[in-house]
Amino acid sequence: MNAIHAVNDHSLSSVVFEELKNAGLPPERLAEAKIFCQAFFARLTGSDIELHTPAQWAELVASLLAFAQQRPPGHAVVRVVNPEQGSAGRSLLQVVTDDMPFLIDTTSMVLSDTVQIHAVIHPVITVERDASGKLLQLCDESDTAPARRPESVMHFEIDRVADEAASTRLKFAKGDPLRALAADEYETVVDTSPTTAIGHVTLTRGGGG
Repeated sequence: MNAIHAVNDHSLSSVVFEELKNAGLPPERLAEAKIFCQAFFARLTGSDIELHTPAQWAELVASLLAFAQQRPPGHAVVRVVNPEQGSAGRSLLQVVTDDMPFLIDTTSMVLSDTVQIHAVIHPVITVERDASGKLLQLCDESDTAPARRPESVMHFEIDRVADEAASTRLKFAKGDPLRALAADEYETVVDTSPTTAIGHVTLTRGGGG
């Protein structure tokens, strides 16, 4: 991975974690949330801190952590979200996938041909999942047990994507940014969420089931 490690803002991480506690995040999620906040805000540049209020950051983190709960092995999961509040009227493109070199650079380069990117946050988290891809534990990055694996979480704030059709065009346009996630070919399955996400795509390595 060649991304530059951005400014680490421990204060914001702590404030957002307190927001999550006060918002009633389930106890079983709080340990995960603390680790995730530390990883997420360690990748936040100073100029991006003011993108959201602490309460909005907390809502974003809680949603992204929930999104990362299920990721089958060998798959990347991707969604486009239009928040009802905050984000300066922008859409959020979010990806959870295996960590690999040049991931953020390649994806950003291809995405920028389609939409304007206003912010990028790219934490790498250490996880343990079961055979189905359910998240069992979010671990400290120093945990090198054999069952632990590094995963990339990519959060892009981009020009507003108006609807599901526009989201699909973004994902499947020439120079498909999701194909930048690996050199292998992918099969794509669209699963439209009834809630916040206007497009949810699972990418499977070609030849996979």
